[in-house]
Amino acid sequence: MARECAKDVAGVNAREKSNTLVAEFELRYEVLLDTPQIYSLVQRLNIHCIGPYPAFAENALVFDLATGQHYNPLRLYAITRNGPDGAEFLPAIRTLIRQALIAGRQPTDQKNECLRVLKRDDIRLLEKDTLGLGAQGLHVMYSGPHVVQACYGDVVLPYARLKKFLNTQEAQRIHWVH
Repeated sequence: MARECAKDVAGVNAREKSNTLVAEFELRYEVLLDTPQIYSLVQRLNIHCIGPYPAFAENALVFDLATGQHYNPLRLYAITRNGPDGAEFLPAIRTLIRQALIAGRQPTDQKNECLRVLKRDDIRLLEKDTLGLGAQGLHVMYSGPHVVQACYGDVVLPYARLKKFLNTQEAQRIHWVH
């Protein structure tokens, strides 16, 4: 994405000599959970390229340290089902995510466009690598449509609220105590 954007900016700058567009990128990592069994982190990428809306991407990287392999939190928490377009959040999980996103808005945001966006979004599809295991709960990195990404953010679903979705055999296998 960075190379493609830099190429686009260079092309515009070459065509329009008076233009000095700059592409900006910021990549950050944050450890969400570091236990003897699971290592989980989030990668956050901000891109401001040509156009009115910056792009933002969050991806979780979760590893099973016993195997050294990538770990899918859906093995631990059964919070999706197969839908016509891929993995979909269960209705109860969609409600929890929506409630958390709306609760994250300021009281002064009541007339804010983001509240209308969040209330209308069906929060259905789960994108690849957008679930992370954290110390306080399951991180859901649901970004919404590009033009309104600023309305969204990382949601943390407390493990206590997810108990009925827990795969107890998998929890025992990885010594999960949350």
